[in-house]
Order: sequence, then C-alpha cells, then structure tokens
Amino acid sequence: MFGPRVSIIFVPTVRCNCDCAYCFQERSHGSISLREVSTVFGRVAAYLGRSGVKNVGVWWQGGEVLVLSPAWCLEAGRTITALMRDRGIKVKHSLQTNLMDYTPRWDAALWELFGGVMGSSLDFPNMHRRYRALAGDAYNQHWAGRFREASARGLSVQVISVPNRRTLEVSPVDFYRYYVEQLGLHGIQVNMPFAAGPSAEMHDELFLEPKRLGDFLKGLLAVYSFREDHVVLEPFQGIMDRVRFGDAAAKVPCFFCSNCVNSFFCIGPRSEVAQCDAWLGSYPERNFGSLLECEDLGKILTSPARLDLARRPARLIENSGCVSCEYFSLCGGGCPVRAMSATGCPDNKDPYCEAYKKMFAAIWEEVRSNSKHRRGWNAPAPQPAKSLEWGWPEPGAIVFSSFRCTNNCIFCAPAYDRSGDPEDLDREVYEFISRCAESGVRTLFFTGAGEPTLNPHLVEYVDHAKQSGIDNMYMFTNGFGITESLVWQLKNAGMENFWVSLHGLGETHDRIVRRKGSFVEAYRALSLINSAAPRHLNVNTCLNALNLDQIDRLLDKTLDFEHTSAHCLCLPEWDGNAYVNRSQMCRLSVLKERLSAITSKDYPITILDNIPHCIAPHLPHIGNVRNELRIKRRDEDNMVSNADNMGHNVTPQVCFDAGCPFLETCVGVDRRYLEEYGDDEIRVLIETGLHAEYHS
Repeated sequence: MFGPRVSIIFVPTVRCNCDCAYCFQERSHGSISLREVSTVFGRVAAYLGRSGVKNVGVWWQGGEVLVLSPAWCLEAGRTITALMRDRGIKVKHSLQTNLMDYTPRWDAALWELFGGVMGSSLDFPNMHRRYRALAGDAYNQHWAGRFREASARGLSVQVISVPNRRTLEVSPVDFYRYYVEQLGLHGIQVNMPFAAGPSAEMHDELFLEPKRLGDFLKGLLAVYSFREDHVVLEPFQGIMDRVRFGDAAAKVPCFFCSNCVNSFFCIGPRSEVAQCDAWLGSYPERNFGSLLECEDLGKILTSPARLDLARRPARLIENSGCVSCEYFSLCGGGCPVRAMSATGCPDNKDPYCEAYKKMFAAIWEEVRSNSKHRRGWNAPAPQPAKSLEWGWPEPGAIVFSSFRCTNNCIFCAPAYDRSGDPEDLDREVYEFISRCAESGVRTLFFTGAGEPTLNPHLVEYVDHAKQSGIDNMYMFTNGFGITESLVWQLKNAGMENFWVSLHGLGETHDRIVRRKGSFVEAYRALSLINSAAPRHLNVNTCLNALNLDQIDRLLDKTLDFEHTSAHCLCLPEWDGNAYVNRSQMCRLSVLKERLSAITSKDYPITILDNIPHCIAPHLPHIGNVRNELRIKRRDEDNMVSNADNMGHNVTPQVCFDAGCPFLETCVGVDRRYLEEYGDDEIRVLIETGLHAEYHS
C-alpha cells in the first residue's frame, strides 16, 4: 500500500492559542494522551513494519503543538521513535507551529525531536490571523519577535504563506522582499486558501479569483528566478525540479502529489485516521476509522472512504478535461480537499486550476529559456556536493594558546591542567611559532588545554604565523567569543580552517559541556564561520553515553552547512574528567550498535577518531597514522608521537590472537578502559563483527 517511505501527519491536539478566521479545525480541549500515543503508534509501527516501510516522517501539526508542554512532546516523540525503531523503521520528526508562544524553554524538545527546524505560518498582509488581542500588522510584529529570538538561538524557521485578497494588491516584488529582506527567511511556501470546516461560511471572502491569483504567482516566479539569494520558494522550486529532473527527484507540496493517498495519512487527537489534517478538521464524517477501536491499521486503510479517495485520479481522467491538459502530470488535478470545499465533491479538479496553469506555463518557459536551468535540462538531479576532506600538510605543530576554558566538559582530559595561562605565554607562543617556521613546519593547530578565543592576542598569533611563512592554519573552538568581526579578523590574518566542537543538540550539548546556553553559542559560531566561506569547516563530536542517540540527527544538521568538509566522531581519552565521569562514557559494544546505522552514503563527511576499527569497519578512520606533532604544553611534552594516541592506547592481545588485518593502522583501545572492563568485550566484537566480515 505504501513504498519504503511514508509520512504521518500527527495532530496531537486541536487546542490553539490563536483564533484565525479561516481555520478549518473545530476547537476543543481534547488532546491525545501519552498512553494512547503508545497504543496508536504501536499499531502503526506493527503495520508499517510488516509492509516493508523503512523510513517514516512524522509531521506534528495542530491546533497548536506548543500549547502542550515540552516534557509531554519529548516523551511522546521518544515513544514514537522507539516503537518504530523496534520494527526497523527510521523516524524523522517535523513540526508546524504558529510560533506565537515560543520561548527558550522549548529548545531542548525542538533540538532533540525536530533537529532545530520549525515550520510556521505568516501571511502578508495579514487579514485573517489573530492571537489574543493581536491582529493584522501587530500579529506579524509579534511573530517576527519570536522568529528573531528563535533564530538567535540557532533554530531554523520556514514559513507557509496563504495569500488573501490584500495580498493580490501587493506587488510580487514587495511580497518577496517582506519575507526575504525584512524578515530574513530562506524557506517560504505559498499555499492556496480554501474554506471548509468552521470557515465554510467565508467561502466568498477566502476564495481568490484564479486569473488574478495566476498573474500574481507568475509575477512572483519572475522575481524568484531573477534573485539569487539562496532562498527556496515553493511550490515554484519543486515544480521546476519536476520539469527538469522528473517526479523522483522533485519535492513538491502535497497539493501537487499525483495521488496523496499513496504518500501519507493523518492521525488525530482521538486516534482517528484521516487523509490529512484538512480532511480531519473539515470533513470528519470522511475519516477512515479509529486506531483505538481497530488494532489493524491495514483494515482502516482499506475503508470505503479511503478507497473512494484513492480512485480520484482515474475519475478525473474519465470525467474532466484533465486528461487532455498538458500540465496534468505536474499537478494530478490539484488538491481533493480544495475541490471538496469548492464543489462538494473531491473528484472534481482543484478550483485554482486556471491559476496553476498560468504558473506551470511560466515555469516551463523559465526552465527552457533561463540558461541556469537549461544547463540541467534532462540531466539527473544534482547530488549534494559533499565529500570528506581530511588531512593537512605535514609536519604539523600544535600551539597551546590558552590554558583557560569556559566549559567543564564531562570528558575533558586536560581539565586538571587549568591553572591559568603562564605569565610569559605570549613570548612562548611567538618564539614557538618562529621555531616552527624555521624548522619547516607547514601546519599549525591553534588550540589549548582550554579555549583559544579567551586569549586576546589570538589574531596577532595567527598574523605572526602567516608573516613567518606558515599559511595552513587550523583553529579549534567551542564557540565562545566567536563573533562575525572575530571570524573575519582571523580570516584576514590567515586562518582558513576551523574546528567547532558540537557534542549534542540543544540541552544535551549543555549537559555535556556543563554550561547552560553553550549550544546556542556553538551553533551560532558554526553559522558565522560558515557564512565566511572558510577553506575547511570541520565539526568535532566527542561520543559519550549522553549523545549516542543523537548521532544521526547531529550529522544531518552539520551536513546542512555549505562549507562543512568533515565531521569527526571521536572517543575521549580516559584521563581527567573522562576518567572521573567514566560511567557517562560509552561502552564500545553500544557504540558499535549505534554506528552500524551510520553510512558514508548518507553521511559522506563523517570520519572516526580514537575508535577501534572493529567498532565500525564500514566508516573511514583517522587511524594510527604515526605523524609527529610538536606540542607546546609542558617542556617535557615538546615532541610526542601519535603512534598509540600519544601513549593512552594499547593493542589488546585478543586482536593479535584473532589475526585482525588492521593491526598496523588501528588506534587500539584506551588502556584504562581495558583495565576497567577487560578484553572479553573486544573478543566478542571481533568474532561477531570485523573478523567474520573480513574472512567472508
């Protein structure tokens, strides 16, 4: 009934903090309970697992989801994820919110469940949205305030805009500028209005004259095609991709699906199953059934109401002029619920057919005539230009430019060495850099037993290195003190490569580094450095028991940055804080299970550090490359070999006994870890994993 991917629109509540005139949902105080979430999604997972579904998108909508509590959403989301995972199904959660009640107390849930991304809604001009006493421009101003606060905390917001009669009086240029220039949005989708449910009586006011709407959309497409500001404007971009690359490569809004019945279904707050939230609220008599009353989702999905809706494309071809329309393959007859609201029958074509035709014709001409689109005509869809870029010119040296830190990470090895910067640190650093340049060092790493940005002379150090002839420099930072001005000062001085430490999403990162607000700081630093287009932007994540469940979402998040070229997942040395907090460090057997789901195909810039090869033989490892690094930390540390992770690791005897083929390159296992747990775990990992795979 479904392919390997399916979307579920989840409406946990129809409660709302707004009173928008065109809303199709009946307001009530009812919400689904956590017990019902477990029962309902258990039955969903059972059916989808039997059906061979491997990926599920759960789209949280309302009502307004943020009228619930963050704790409730976290528990519900974790329950859904666990139930799907037990059936071998990977879940991605997405959120639609009006944003009007957003506060930072939601950040932990937003990062853990939704990866820091929210969908919202905002109209321009605003005729119909109301929040408490706010309407019109006042509503939009309040929304903009919440948007700025969310953006400042690293969250991404995309917007759906529903045109109204006043919108068609605004020039497409001013409409585009409002969202892109005035608000600073990079993702906007234009949806067409309809009147159903409680707003059915407003049909004449809400319905837009198709010819005028088509002219507006055509003008908006012209603006979008002319501008080159990294904005994605839908439905234009999805339709252009469909014209250029075909259905498989295009991501079009649901109202242009060839048959939405094949792609998704909706679960409401009373466990009812419908086609989507619009059907759920507008025409509850057409629901498919209840997952509390029927244990088998398969039976619900074969209800007469759903099967009748599934036959819509065939009826359109038989009974309308759609079959002779040159654009039918682009829209599939449009949205059935819009047709229902306008004509009383979902088997009719979308009432905005004429507007769509104008838009499709303009898009077709744009793709044919615009050279930037024509270059890809009939070509396969472009793949993300991401590949792992790892390594640096040798030999290299590390400049310990600070011994102080803002964080106190649970895994920090040099935490015991935070006695403050030496009085003569400046002299030592300048002399060390000069000696490196004289001896032929080609790479410098500016780091420390702490945070380099705490040293006010960091830019001068970089400039001195550049003037001394060293032009390949890396800087490690936890994000503290990173501003746009500092990034450009460092770049202008010669710093082209940056490492940003990001150890979890939202509150998880804060717990790991033990400083509230540090995630927002680190994520903002990542954004600022990315905007400066560095040669390399790498991310470092130190794996531990607190962040293992977030690995894939964290990798997804950093892939979104244009200039990221490596994301290093590393194990800490069992020294300093890591040894004190060793109960919070992760076991190798658990790590192997988590990394088994991470592939280079899905995460092409991922690389592992200080992780035994048998834990993840399918991923690239930094490995035991035996480079020599000059270390300026203590006098006795002047030269240290990387042959055994600087003296922290050993190769267990079981690895020799098993004849592991990677003995020469594997970093081995932390000696203190082996003292704590022994080598039985390593023996099992080799026998059941790497050894069997190698000899097969």
